Amino acid sequence: MNTLPVIGKITERGQITLPKRFRSAATFRGAHAVEFVEQRDSLIIRPIKTVPPQDDHTALLDHTMRDWAAPEHDNLFDFTKAK
Repeated sequence: MNTLPVIGKITERGQITLPKRFRSAATFRGAHAVEFVEQRDSLIIRPIKTVPPQDDHTALLDHTMRDWAAPEHDNLFDFTKAK
């Protein structure tokens, strides 16, 4: 396992790019979303893999992810702005 740090960029909108080295890894292959877990002074990024198409929950998952990822909801995740 390569333990050298990989430095990435966070855009003004809070978007990050997962480096190709990680996107290509088996862990993230097939993932369409990620889960963020805060742990002490670290942030853990875990892949969320979609369910197989034959699963009845696929339509619900697709709808939920489409709604959650809609650009008009970006401000819901911006904790830097005072309310």
